[in-house]
Amino acid sequence: MERDALLTSLRNKIDKGIVEIVFEIQHSVYYEFSESKGTWNKGDIEGPLILVKRNQEPHYCLIILNKQHHSNFCQQVTSETLFEKKIPQLLCVRDKNKNVHGIWSANADLIEHLFKKLQDIQHIDSQSKMLKNLLDIGGDSSLTPKSPEAILNSRSIDFSPQFNPEEILKPEFFQRGVIFEEKKENNSEREKLKEVIISLANSDEFLDIIIQALKSRGINLNC
Repeated sequence: MERDALLTSLRNKIDKGIVEIVFEIQHSVYYEFSESKGTWNKGDIEGPLILVKRNQEPHYCLIILNKQHHSNFCQQVTSETLFEKKIPQLLCVRDKNKNVHGIWSANADLIEHLFKKLQDIQHIDSQSKMLKNLLDIGGDSSLTPKSPEAILNSRSIDFSPQFNPEEILKPEFFQRGVIFEEKKENNSEREKLKEVIISLANSDEFLDIIIQALKSRGINLNC
């Protein structure tokens, strides 16, 4: 499916707030991690993984379009989401509720590329929130973030996997336990502000957030 057609399908069937497809992996498999047992279990979700950009907070979201049935995987990407790539073909995700998810792909290079993009997005999100708090220029609080709902109930997208996940996932892929490194924060407000301004000086993503915040307050940018 062409990217424009895929974008239209995502907007119509999942979330009208999606404005851009940032990254794609044609075939991925979803796994769940049981902390009590220390084991990974294959979920019933597999299909193309898509990193999308939205026109409201949260500005980025990971979606696995499930070709098995209509229940997709949707994960908001914010500074609070933790990502780890301990194994080349498996991306580990810990959400705000401390649940651990796994996204597997046969292509380790694509997982690495996705991981780096997620790190960049998280950094921008963290710094922009910090700057909003320091300068009090946040958007309208009456706008409630909308989580994408997985409702894909028409023609499925045909992405045939080139690999059999059951054959490729070896026991060493599922090491006991998943350790996420907690983010450290600076103590000095002055140092925080300096780091924020330097980090965001050339960020298009940050500028999009600021423009949206200013518009929500009725500020005319054309003056």
